Amino acid sequence: MKTLSKVRWILALALAAIASAGAMTANASTTMWKYTSTPCSGSYCPGWAQWEAPDSEVGPVAVSDTGFVYMMNLSGPGFTTQVWRSSPTTPAWTLLGASTDLVEIDARGGVYQLHESGEVDMLNNSGGWKKIDKRSDVWTLAAGAGATEVYELVSNGQIWRYTGTAWQEIDDNPLGAEIVAGNNVVFQLHTDGSIWQYTGTPCVNSVCYGWEMLDNNAQSVEIAADSYNNLYQLHANGEIWKYTGTPCNGGICGGWQRLDDNPAAVYITAGGGKLYQMHANREIFEYTGVPCNGNSCTGWQLLDDNPATGMVQAGGDYLYQSHYY
Repeated sequence: MKTLSKVRWILALALAAIASAGAMTANASTTMWKYTSTPCSGSYCPGWAQWEAPDSEVGPVAVSDTGFVYMMNLSGPGFTTQVWRSSPTTPAWTLLGASTDLVEIDARGGVYQLHESGEVDMLNNSGGWKKIDKRSDVWTLAAGAGATEVYELVSNGQIWRYTGTAWQEIDDNPLGAEIVAGNNVVFQLHTDGSIWQYTGTPCVNSVCYGWEMLDNNAQSVEIAADSYNNLYQLHANGEIWKYTGTPCNGGICGGWQRLDDNPAAVYITAGGGKLYQMHANREIFEYTGVPCNGNSCTGWQLLDDNPATGMVQAGGDYLYQSHYY
């Protein structure tokens, strides 16, 4: 189990870093930074305050809607993974726990951690962890805006919703590849590129009709959502699109507005009604609200251009990044 946990840890680091030219190693020295709302002026990018990491091996990061940042940190013997929290006002880190098999942390309205065993824990008001599930082969979590709103994607394609007291099956499709949550809503991306929204009807005896198709484009490789239920997708060719609220009808999926068309785009993250992207050269951009006009896509503002950037994560009105050296 420890070997498998280590492998998944390294994979999580690689995914978080959006590995491109100049690959990162799992034991790289790390610093964390918070965006202070000052964009770049030319190549001068002063809008970041250092939010020190407690150790040198920082993994996945989650940001709540209130700006608290949660970080997984590999430290000590036996690949022990620590979970730390810092407020958005003062870069002071509090240790929330440690385990040898943690693989994921997610936050929005609530804060959750996933273990290699499939155990899911929820952070309570006293700073401790409450076990709320243990299901084999849980692949990933998606935290919603509600205090106890969280979803699980299982490796066989099942999706489960936490009701606050129990778990409810809402899908059972082996094509499920990614889930993201907003405010009392969850979206999923299938391996064929199609995007779906849950309509509120749970499964009955593994028969699941509670999903509406929003898009069906094989180019789609990633989706992101915020607590205002804004939904975005990134295409393999670097195009970025925003959902406008019109689902597919008879195979026609016209409910998307193009925001960018840059092949350098490799990652998107959303929070507080804001959308950010990272390029392969680690530049970070914020969307300014101007969609593409034909092939002209000018609605992006440069926030940073540091090649050490490895991970960017938004939550609420806040944006954090980690540097790897």
